Amino acid sequence: MKEIIITQRPEKNKTLILDQDCLVFEHLQANLPDKINTEIIVKDNVKVDYIFILESSEDKILSENRNLKLGLNSRLHNYYFYLDQSVHISLNTHIDGQADFQHQVLILTQKKQTVYLQENHHFLYPKSLGKFQLWAIAKDQSKIHVNANVNIKKTAKNTEVAHHQQAWLLNKEAKIELIPALSVEPNEVKASHSAKVSNLACEQLFYLQSRGLDKENIKNLLYQSIFQLILNQLPSEVQRENLANILNKYYVNK
Repeated sequence: MKEIIITQRPEKNKTLILDQDCLVFEHLQANLPDKINTEIIVKDNVKVDYIFILESSEDKILSENRNLKLGLNSRLHNYYFYLDQSVHISLNTHIDGQADFQHQVLILTQKKQTVYLQENHHFLYPKSLGKFQLWAIAKDQSKIHVNANVNIKKTAKNTEVAHHQQAWLLNKEAKIELIPALSVEPNEVKASHSAKVSNLACEQLFYLQSRGLDKENIKNLLYQSIFQLILNQLPSEVQRENLANILNKYYVNK
């Protein structure tokens, strides 16, 4: 399988046309434009695993508009990581028939960072599969807002979609808002969605500390369990190790 590595984005606009089976690893860290426009086109019958990591930790708010187009009988499995960065993202996806689209997102914020994620996924033709999972952790005074819409058009009969989000607040000052939405026009579909925000409240911390765990260990166990959920789904052992090394720095006291 072809491997495409992207580690720099000095240009504002980028179009990536994927016409053969491949693994894309995009890791952006520094010297990024304030605004980025990205278009990704997956051609018919092409299978793609796409790992995207943003962790520049700059003091500015980045803005990205990302458009995805999936061809007939294509497969795109996304693994997106927004780490330690204020960012506003607009993600728009158009999905052809008999496509397999899986989109998994991890968001970590701290200090006074703000992440605003707006997703719009459009299923246009029959017999496609969509799986959407989001995990988010906010600590300190950071804020996360996710508005994710899945639209199944009238022409997209026999489509199956599962859309689930889960988030954790580690401080009273942190804020998370999750808004998953489903718009279904045909009757012949299977679709579900859910969202849950949990708070590590004082009572929970007291209970776990009474069992011999300190506050740092409790938070690290939470991080480890979430990280492992997404690492287990990566396409290769090499990528799992690479991602584990990147995520390791986000444990408490690391």
